Amino acid sequence: MLTVQQLQPTVTYMKELIRRGDYIGYQEGSFVPSELKKMNFDESKLRSYGTPDQYAEALSKGSANGGVAAIFDEIPYLKLFLSQYCDGYAMIGPIYKDAGFDFVFPKGSPMAPGVSRAIVSLTEGDELALIERKWFGDPGGCDSQGSGVGSSSLSFWSFSGLFLVTGVASGLMLVVYLATFVYRERNELRAAEPGAGSMSPRRLRAWLQHYDRKDTRSPSFKRWNDGSVTNVVDAKQGNGAGKEEAFREMLLR
Repeated sequence: MLTVQQLQPTVTYMKELIRRGDYIGYQEGSFVPSELKKMNFDESKLRSYGTPDQYAEALSKGSANGGVAAIFDEIPYLKLFLSQYCDGYAMIGPIYKDAGFDFVFPKGSPMAPGVSRAIVSLTEGDELALIERKWFGDPGGCDSQGSGVGSSSLSFWSFSGLFLVTGVASGLMLVVYLATFVYRERNELRAAEPGAGSMSPRRLRAWLQHYDRKDTRSPSFKRWNDGSVTNVVDAKQGNGAGKEEAFREMLLR
């Protein structure tokens, strides 16, 4: 599978943050710190911020330079941050569930049924997605910007290195094979067309004919040859001269 370069976060696991002792950011007034403590984060490593600009500044500094290595916040706020600071940042999982939010009304309030129906209508229809797109922008827009790579298609030159390595390796294998063949058959090749020049067409044709001959020394050819001789000899049973003649005919073939 071929892929293009994409934005990769420096930290991908929560346990890695705990092990390294990095500083973690969260939103002021949020319930997130209590959840982080339940996840065994050190309270002294938690830092609060109030605006998206402070988020961006802390992340750009990093944990070792007075900033943070990651921000833990609710998804709507993180989407709002990424809609303003898309380049260089990414939201990664896993997503940790909480008990959620509730609307509290007095008992018997006539507003409760209407609010419940409105919430169900938003979640089941497309209006909620339209509202999210209006405030946070296109969900796929940040991915295309943060990747740092355009959508240019792959061309022949994208594989030039692969073709070069394959061509060189194939050429070397061919040279080694030809050198081995010439060395092994040097006596027969010298005897082919002895009166022709070293680079004459006749000698080259003789070499090609010699190369195209069946190798009688190979095991598969010997098995086929032995079987053919046996069949011919069996078919010409009669006298020793017939057997010898049949055997000679097979060798001449």
